Amino acid sequence: MQLALRGIHKQFPRQNGGSLAVLRDVSLTLEAGEFCCVVGSSGCGKSTILNIVAGLTLPDAGQVLVDDARLDASRIRIGYVFQTPRLLNWKTVRENVAFALRASGTAAAEARARASHYLELVGLAQFEREFPLALSGGMQQRVAIARALAIEPDLLLMDEPFSHLDELTARALRAELLRIWQQARKPVMFVTHNALEAVYLADQVLILSGRPATIMKSLRVGLPRDREMEDPRLVALQREILDSLGVTAAKAGPTLIG
Repeated sequence: MQLALRGIHKQFPRQNGGSLAVLRDVSLTLEAGEFCCVVGSSGCGKSTILNIVAGLTLPDAGQVLVDDARLDASRIRIGYVFQTPRLLNWKTVRENVAFALRASGTAAAEARARASHYLELVGLAQFEREFPLALSGGMQQRVAIARALAIEPDLLLMDEPFSHLDELTARALRAELLRIWQQARKPVMFVTHNALEAVYLADQVLILSGRPATIMKSLRVGLPRDREMEDPRLVALQREILDSLGVTAAKAGPTLIG
């Protein structure tokens, strides 16, 4: 499945009148099985792009295309992982994952079986009868990833899913995500403001300008899997992204993490 955005524009009304232009002529292509990261400063419109692809927000102009045809959300399955897990605390871990399946019409027995399968895939099989509040933040985010994967999506959208986690947990989940992605090879669009995370994960990195956002640059990573975040080649690519965003080494900090 190929995903393409063509000439997307979006603005939002402001409470005091007028409008806020968020996206300006955004065009991109995500090839079948490709891992794409979208990088930009906070508030530049990264999440708005995901919401438009998911059909949660309508563009003011432009098109979202799947295999050269206008996107029909009823004909493709889209998994969405948000910044926070958004779990139902009164349901068990397995019930949370199965809930999305039941909502789409999957029979109860099959929903439970698929929920168990994807919880095992993310390493949480032994916690499926626990409630979310008994889990760490990283484990809750794994549940959210299992929930998105359980619907067996044609496209996976991820909105800064590791931004609220400590770096050790985030590193473990990045590696876990890549392991799962390499098995499924479904296209992924992953939003982040962390330039090093982007080049570690992605085949393609799209760099957004400030508002109204447009794509300043498309960067092909071109390094083999499995990657190490300390690889000097990744650090150099990170520096290229930060330079494009106008971030100096002093602002980025000694590890050059954007």
